[in-house]
Order: sequence, then C-alpha cells, then structure tokens
Amino acid sequence: MFSAGIKRNSTVYVLEGATAILECNVPPFAKSTWDKRNSSSSQRLVIPYADGREINTDLPNFNNLAIVGEISEGNNNLQIQNVSSSDEGVYICSHKSIESGLQESNVTLQVKVLTINDTRRPGVDVKSTGYRKAFNNDDKLKPTDIQILNSINGVVTGEESKSLNLTCTVKSGVPPEEIITWYNMSAPINTGGPGMLSVRITPTRNDHRKQYDCNVTSDSLLQPLQNNITLDIQYKPSVTINIPNPIVVTENNNLTISCSSDGNPSVEEMYIESGTRHVLNRCNKFECAVKVLKIKREEAGIFKCVAENIIGMGQDAVTITVQYAPTVIITHAQEESVLHCIPDGNPSHYTFHFWEHRSNFGKTIRMLGNNQDLQLQSSDPRYQMNGIYICRVENGVKGINGSTIQVAETRVQYADRPIIVSQNAVTQYGRFGSPVNIKVHVYSFPKITGVTINVLKHEESRAIKNKYISIANSILTDTIFDKEVQINGYTIRLQGYNLTKHDFSSYEFKIKNEIGETVHLVKLSAAGKYILVVYFQSTNLKSLLT
Repeated sequence: MFSAGIKRNSTVYVLEGATAILECNVPPFAKSTWDKRNSSSSQRLVIPYADGREINTDLPNFNNLAIVGEISEGNNNLQIQNVSSSDEGVYICSHKSIESGLQESNVTLQVKVLTINDTRRPGVDVKSTGYRKAFNNDDKLKPTDIQILNSINGVVTGEESKSLNLTCTVKSGVPPEEIITWYNMSAPINTGGPGMLSVRITPTRNDHRKQYDCNVTSDSLLQPLQNNITLDIQYKPSVTINIPNPIVVTENNNLTISCSSDGNPSVEEMYIESGTRHVLNRCNKFECAVKVLKIKREEAGIFKCVAENIIGMGQDAVTITVQYAPTVIITHAQEESVLHCIPDGNPSHYTFHFWEHRSNFGKTIRMLGNNQDLQLQSSDPRYQMNGIYICRVENGVKGINGSTIQVAETRVQYADRPIIVSQNAVTQYGRFGSPVNIKVHVYSFPKITGVTINVLKHEESRAIKNKYISIANSILTDTIFDKEVQINGYTIRLQGYNLTKHDFSSYEFKIKNEIGETVHLVKLSAAGKYILVVYFQSTNLKSLLT
C-alpha cells in the first residue's frame, strides 16, 4: 500500500494499479469531507467523494475508495485502490472549526513515471522503475543497508485497532531503481520504492506474533535483500464466561460462575460482579470463579466478569434467571362477588386447580371451577357463601414445602339480616308446671342488636319481659349447599318461669341486627298430660306479660 503525507497543497505520484493514501489531518473526532475538483464541462465545480467516513456510492469507483486512519488522532485519509488515469486530479479535504472557520487542503494526484530530477522535488513519493535508461549496467551501484524502522530486536509493537506504519528503508543504489516489496505471511501486500516503502495497517489481536517481511530486488543484486519483523500487538483482555448464556437456576440452589481471559500484556486484575454491581470475587490471574450459595430471586440479573490490563478493560456477561414457586394471594372484589387468585412466580405460566369452599371449622362444603377467578353466584343465599375459599396453583417449580402446588386462602363473610338455621325446630315441647325452655338458633353478621318475643293467642299479642330472654354465642349446625356443617352463631332462649296451660301457644321471635329484622314463629306444645291444680290463679300468666 502506498501512502503520502500532505500539506496545505501537495502532490502525490503513484503508479497505475497501485494504492494511494491522501492524508488529511484534522482535530480529533472532527468531521471532514473529501471532494474532487471537476475538470469536465459540467456546471458542478466539485464532485463529492466522502462525508465524514461515508463514501459517495454514486461514484463509479466507490468500491476502490475508503476513509482510513484513527479518527481519535484526527486522521481522515482518503484511500484509493487500483489507481487509474481517471483518478488523476485535485482532491480537496475540508473541515470546519469554531476558532478558524473552514479549513481546506488540496492534494494533486498524478499517475506517471518520474524522471530523476522529479525525485529531488519536496513532497513527492516515488513508485517508478523509469530510471534504468539513464545509466549503463557497468555504472550501477547496488542498494545496501536494508532496515525496518521502529524495530527492536526484530519486534515492532502496536496496539489493537490503532493505525500502525511499517516502514522499510534501503540505501538506494545508483541509479535508484530498486523495488521494495512488503510480504505478510509470504503474501505480497505492497510494492514500491526506491529508497523507502511504508504500509499502514490497523492490527487486531489476531495479528499478534505475525511476521512481516521486507524484500528488496534490483538488477544490480544477485540475491534480494531481506529483513523481517514480528508484531507485538497489545490489546485489552477478551473475557469468556464458561457457562451457558442465559442460564436458568431454581431458587435456593447453588450456582458456580467461572470465567477466563486473554490479554496482552497479561491481565492485572479480574473480578466477578452481580447484577447489583456487588463484587463477588477478585482474582489476579487469567481465571476467576465464584460460588453463589442458595441463590435468591432478588439476585437474578446480569452477572459480569471483568478483566483489566494497561490497555483497557474487557468483560463478558451472563443473564441469570432464577425460577421460583409462586407466592399466592387472593383478592375479593365484593361489589362484583369475585375472588381473584393472584400468583407471583417464575416462570409466569400457571396451572390453576379447583377452588375449595370450606366452613370456618375446616369442613369441605364444595369444589368449584379451576379458573383464576371465582364468581360467587348472586342467586345463592349470601350467608351460605360465607366461609374459607382456597386457591391452588402451580408453575412446575417446587416451593419450600417440597410441592409444586402452592396454596392461598381467604375468608368471605357477607353482611345480612339474621338467618334462622336449619337446626331449629318449628314445634317445641314443654310440660305443665315445668320451667319454660324455648330455643331459637340464629346466624347473624353483624351481631344481633335486639330480640323481642311476643305470645300470640286468640289474635292477641303480648310481649315477654326482657328478663326472660337471653342471647349466647353458640356453635350451630346448618345445611350449607347440601352439606351439614358447623357455624358460629347465637342461641336465643326463653327461660325463667314455669309453664301453665295458657303458655302453650305460638311465640313470635323478632330478631334484629344492623342490616334488618327476621321474624320467626315457634309453636310450644304440651309434651304430655298435665293436672290442673285447684289453687291455680289466672293472674300467673298475666304477671309474665308486660
């Protein structure tokens, strides 16, 4: 490859078919443009060649064009491969700066064979063998002293991704007709001369320890002059994590993360950090490992392995997914009479099992649909829907209970007026002269706020005094959805006096809570014959009534 430095105005000479680099030095990271002065009769004064590092694809030879050089060093050079006569002309490199405005450099590219006098012109690089006719073979002096610049003990040092010039020099013979060729692994990469030939490469880490050869030939030499160098390319570490990416692990299991690195010069430090940027382990060698014990869901995320040397930092990352059995909650939208079973697990693909409805004492009342949401039917007596509802769900991951099925439960309790449970007897019995004992079993939520009892006889109603009425908490038996279950409720008792013949009648129980009132009738019948005592006073019954 042929390269030439440029000033504000300079000329580059190149052989047809060779490669030319027109250099343009601008402030680092500054954007520049390349244009070619138009020599045709067209109204366009210039032809755009490049904007920044983008080549104009409308050009017929755009495949031969490239912007090369290290942008961080301000190198925005136009490279033209396979130069032909149509490439001759004036090229303009432009850039703008705040301090000095528009700046331009003109480079004239010519394709020709130079004369000996041309070689003495400043700013001219030569690729030509056109001097041979100026001398007879007897007058020729051999080229000598082949050298490769910046070579120390046969090694040239460079850095990955940064432009590197390899320059081969020779003390030219007379006339200066020698041909210099650079080889990469025995493959020729550029030819030029006399006196000096440079090639510019942008090495990668794969070029480390590669050999480049410089070969000088001339008609005056029986054997070519040769010299070679080995590249020492320095590069930041490359890091590899030695587990699949991504990796899935179950919560509370152990996880080992290991990584290795390669860098030139050697890695000075390695460390592994978690997704929360917490350093888990530090190592001062090219391998590093850490063991995460009983990993938790909060530790899921991106784990990184980082290695550093004097050139820079390299890293690799792995995404850790922690799977765990769902935690489950149940929400109750009372206005919609819907229970929502809400799992939170990973993976989030769930299987819902049948809902279970239990009494508050733990007895199964019924099994319901295997859906995420449970609609409580409004046609059912509201109090019968009370109890415990259990949701069962799984995502295939075992929980700490050793089962894949996870459970949540909630209690449902609707407010309603007092309910007379199925345990009650419509007809109750007593004996003449024995204590009265009438019982009514009631479920009530909210709690009972008042009870009145009236004796109904001959279309008359008389209220029982409150002192004969008691209310006690009680465990009752009721039929809920065709299942006999126990529920918490109240037992209302009428007690405190002995029965007379006038007491065997119907009793009206009026039971109230904050929602409403329920009326219940109980008929008191005689359990057997009774004897009327001669000293019975009719006033006894009246004394029971208010």
